[in-house]
Amino acid sequence: MLNEAMNVQGRSGRRLDPRLLFVVLGIALLGLLLWRVGIQNVYDHVRLVGWWALPVLLISLIWKIGNTIAWGLAFPSQHYPTFRRLFPVFVGVDAANLLPTANLGSEIAKAYFLRPYTPVSSAVSAVVANKTVEMLTGVIFAAVGLVIGLLSLPGDRQLHTGFVIALFVFAVFITLAFLAQRSRPLSRLIGFLRRLGIATGFLDRHRGSLEQVEENLVSFYGRNHGRFFGCAALRLASWIFGLLETFLLVRLMGVDVSFTTIYILGAFSFLLRVAFFFMPANLGTFELGNTYLFYLLGMDPAVGLSTALLVRARKLFWIGFGPLLLYTLNRTEKSDGDGREGNFSSLTAPKEEQSKKAGITGNPNPEGGFE
Repeated sequence: MLNEAMNVQGRSGRRLDPRLLFVVLGIALLGLLLWRVGIQNVYDHVRLVGWWALPVLLISLIWKIGNTIAWGLAFPSQHYPTFRRLFPVFVGVDAANLLPTANLGSEIAKAYFLRPYTPVSSAVSAVVANKTVEMLTGVIFAAVGLVIGLLSLPGDRQLHTGFVIALFVFAVFITLAFLAQRSRPLSRLIGFLRRLGIATGFLDRHRGSLEQVEENLVSFYGRNHGRFFGCAALRLASWIFGLLETFLLVRLMGVDVSFTTIYILGAFSFLLRVAFFFMPANLGTFELGNTYLFYLLGMDPAVGLSTALLVRARKLFWIGFGPLLLYTLNRTEKSDGDGREGNFSSLTAPKEEQSKKAGITGNPNPEGGFE
């Protein structure tokens, strides 16, 4: 009887994941868009692109390779894995990020998958640094496009003001995060909590690991300028390749549009994605934003929705292909006998033990890498 009561209480205590509500809302929004714009109208524009969509959408492979190399540059030079190990992890986990049910924890999964090949402290710091650089370059990319758009486009003054405020707030947030990473915030936090008399047992147990993460970040931003600027350059290039993909798709639909207009479109689209960050995979809001921005720029809204749906199709391809790459990596490493284990607590081990767990003997990178 007691067990039954506990089971009933457990079932009644379950809460609906709010992300599922947003997914349903996004699907409904997408359906409404298709109804208003016209399914036949969208189909006609997609048909104009035809099979050219395949090579155009494969441009994403170029920026995924570039972003993988950028991530590799964020590793400490003595601990980075090889490209053949980084690429499947980068693509596979990024594919999970494209799912409507993804969350920020999937970024940390990159460090988890790399734990047999490099100390987790190095992987975690590389994930944090790479994500920060991605956002910093995104702010630069959006700021340039926003300035061009405000100078060349007529429109609602309140709307323009809203975009400027959104960019400013996001830029401040990312800048503060960037500066905080250079000032060893975790060590400061532990000291502050101790002064307040708050227990820091968990932080103390992993203090060596956390300090190593901080040291890696300080080194990447403050000492390894070549790696930092190389990472930033590759990240900026990925934003430009994204514009090239949109530009070619729109031109294939028979629309005479300049690359500058597509740049403005990309910058405003970036700000809309930031504004609707709470929507899983920007489902519905990405398509709505694209449709509205094309209308705002004097083009057929159907072109904007058709382009957004083709980009969504490309994301679906990577959602299916990314886990396959991860599975192949796992099978390859097992067949090679490299299925070593690692965990977070192992980060506090001496450097010699960390090197053994990371598979580093003598030459830290016997198979080559990014240098």
